[in-house]
Amino acid sequence: MDFYAHTITKLYDYDFKDIDKLEEILKAGYLLSRRKLGLNEEYAAFNGMDYISLCDLSMEHSYYSAYSMYARRGLSLLFDKNINVVKPIVIERNGESILTYFNKMHDMGMGKVRYTDFHDEVQVKDELSLSYLRGVSLSRKKIIELNDFMYAKEYLKRIRNKLIEYNYNIPIYNIDNEEEIRIKSLRT
Repeated sequence: MDFYAHTITKLYDYDFKDIDKLEEILKAGYLLSRRKLGLNEEYAAFNGMDYISLCDLSMEHSYYSAYSMYARRGLSLLFDKNINVVKPIVIERNGESILTYFNKMHDMGMGKVRYTDFHDEVQVKDELSLSYLRGVSLSRKKIIELNDFMYAKEYLKRIRNKLIEYNYNIPIYNIDNEEEIRIKSLRT
């Protein structure tokens, strides 16, 4: 897929609460950084308080990647690649905690440099307009394994209804095979 993905849900959860989170984002019209959301606590991850992490779906995805750890495991928003992104420097943590690694990076004077431990991650500063939103993705196989066809169908219907309610005529993709999911074609 030639999109950037931002996963908005818990991993392999596919709970109806996901649709509430999706609605919040659709209503705002933007994805916002933690600071812009008004979250004051420091967040120990490579995107920090001011950046939004995205997975470049067109890249090779190894076992330890943004794709395998996030995009493949949850409900994701898919964005056009025609946006201004920062490509962080990829580092190896060698099993260290993220906080320990941040402290080392800071001590080495690299506090202003963007970095990540995922080779397929890019970042956006502060906010990302939904005018670049081109689709939604999830693992059809995984949602059915976790639940059943009727649950999957209802989950997808609710996503579709929220997209329509907020005037987003975009597809829902099965991230496993990059095909559009047709709700009517799901077996019951």
